[in-house]
Amino acid sequence: MDILVDYDMAMAADSDNINEAVDYVSIMEIAKQVMAKRCDLIETVAKNTAVALDEKFPFVKSIEVIVYKMKVPLSHSLSYVSANYVIDKHMDN
Repeated sequence: MDILVDYDMAMAADSDNINEAVDYVSIMEIAKQVMAKRCDLIETVAKNTAVALDEKFPFVKSIEVIVYKMKVPLSHSLSYVSANYVIDKHMDN
């Protein structure tokens, strides 16, 4: 899984204070909690992770979650397949 988060990090960078930043430990804990719930589709995992992150960090401008399936049950030779889910609040303006 890859998680990309876009937010105004100027305050965090200037203050060097974790309370002004996105807490990446929390991001990984949320991802772990979502992954612990059984889903049939990687699309569902991607969406559930993005929504949970958006609820935890409402000030984030965009979130992209990419979930990879490494063992693809296809007859084709693929390294992996992935599903991306994006919440983009830039589009809300």
